[in-house]
Amino acid sequence: MPSIEELGLNPEQLEPGQVDYDAPESGSISPQVPVGTHEFLFNGLEEDPYSIQTVQGKNYLQVAYRVQCLTNDKELRFQRVSTYKSEKMSNSLLGELFRALGIKVESLEPTTVNEALLGVAGRGTFTADVVWRGYNKGTEESFSTSPNTKRGEQRVTRNGSGDYEEKVAWADGTTTYLSAEINPFRFKLPTVAVAT
Repeated sequence: MPSIEELGLNPEQLEPGQVDYDAPESGSISPQVPVGTHEFLFNGLEEDPYSIQTVQGKNYLQVAYRVQCLTNDKELRFQRVSTYKSEKMSNSLLGELFRALGIKVESLEPTTVNEALLGVAGRGTFTADVVWRGYNKGTEESFSTSPNTKRGEQRVTRNGSGDYEEKVAWADGTTTYLSAEINPFRFKLPTVAVAT
């Protein structure tokens, strides 16, 4: 890894970074949206929305977006979908988001994706399932209300009322809240009212 001097960074070329010392500690906020099916408003793309997802040596477009839950008016940020599609999948997760939003395009080329998503920002709605998930990098543990057990995720326990516990106790002795996220495998197709 190069030293900071070897990078040849000119301070005038960089945006000044800041630290919010009053920000809540990571994992210290309860999940913003309950587990279950909710309707969402597509609020738009994140500030730096596009990245590359590499799977088996091939590159796929990944998109980060944010939504407003219409059930409780809470915002979920940094939701991600991509153009990757395994042989078992009918569509990529980005394709499923487009279907849920009722967007029809010829292809998922980057410019087409950008124009389509900007076109529905602030007005497009869709329905999807929310799960709670947490990951501890130090212990490499992962918990979810809808776990992928093949990848080693553990199921979040339920309390005496049958509701999911909002917090997870990790092997290192720490306890944190889980995060709410849209389960991209559970987008719902839009329903169309038919006049009779």
